[in-house]
Amino acid sequence: MKKYIIVLIAMAILLLCLCIYGWIKQESDKKQATTLQKDRIDAGNTIFSYYGKEAESFAESFDENVVYCLKYARNRETAMNYTIEDKKLIREVFNALTKVRVTGETDQRTEDFQDILTFELPMGKSCTLVFEAGNLVVGDKVYKISDAEDLWALTTQIALENEPEGHHENQHGDRHHE
Repeated sequence: MKKYIIVLIAMAILLLCLCIYGWIKQESDKKQATTLQKDRIDAGNTIFSYYGKEAESFAESFDENVVYCLKYARNRETAMNYTIEDKKLIREVFNALTKVRVTGETDQRTEDFQDILTFELPMGKSCTLVFEAGNLVVGDKVYKISDAEDLWALTTQIALENEPEGHHENQHGDRHHE
């Protein structure tokens, strides 16, 4: 009888050890996954890396002389579209984008406050970055960002200094939509 009790106690201890090991491993895996995600955000990746290899390749080999134009869609209460061909301004916008960093995920979405930047490239290719209410949007994920002050200053400059597509001024300086 004592043998059975000793065997049962040994089995209970073994089972307890296995449960504790499983719990520790599970917690370790959760921590490692969280650390990997945080490392990706903190690694200094540009926002282009969130759009995949093609966007990363575009950023790594960026040359404003290869970009045909930058299309900027500014959607507030009304949508305004701008086409920028000034190579210096295209370079400035790209440089501002490379400074932007992702600081975390958010579920904040809005479709009535968007900034969409599309770099038009040869052979019908393009690289598009989408922002909603100052957050980066990649597919169905939304990321909070920092260091975007230069970018927003440039997009404001574009809106103030350029005529939106489909608009013209009459002789009295009033704007009309075509």
